Amino acid sequence: MGGMLGFFIRQLTFTPKPLPQHVRLDGKTAIVTGANVGLGLEASKEMASHGLARVILGVRTVSKGEAAKQEILEQSPDCDVQIWPVDHESFESMVAFGARAQSLDRLDIVILCAGVKNLVFSLSKSGHEQNVQVNHLGTALLSLLLLKPLKDTAAKTGSPPGRLTIRVAINQSGQFLEVNWT
Repeated sequence: MGGMLGFFIRQLTFTPKPLPQHVRLDGKTAIVTGANVGLGLEASKEMASHGLARVILGVRTVSKGEAAKQEILEQSPDCDVQIWPVDHESFESMVAFGARAQSLDRLDIVILCAGVKNLVFSLSKSGHEQNVQVNHLGTALLSLLLLKPLKDTAAKTGSPPGRLTIRVAINQSGQFLEVNWT
């Protein structure tokens, strides 16, 4: 079922599967955008509960990121939770975020959850329609900027390259085969 009604029904009836308890993320670093609410926050909390060493919350509003950080630390006090500002409406902000990620000693997991659904036409700061800018152009740019640190970690550790995941709620409405792009 599509549209807003379908969205609300899925919100009320869908329960995501948690990671199996044997999955451990000790020593790993993750970046999650859109991490102050919804899928991004829940993914961050779930990974932290499995021993994630560091989670970087990519958020537009730092104060909302701080609230999410406290929520994560309540259940996983040993996780290093960092707040990094990033605005998907601004190419400059995303490029700065990507440059900052280059300085990480490791990056194992990237989950891009930031998104908007505006029903009224609005232009972004860069002159594109806001839904297109945030949900498509911004996400594509960040995914390209974060691939290098993922690959660098794989080269340093000898492990397979980390996982880059782009998540939106609609992904849960159908069956998708896992594809390993490495």
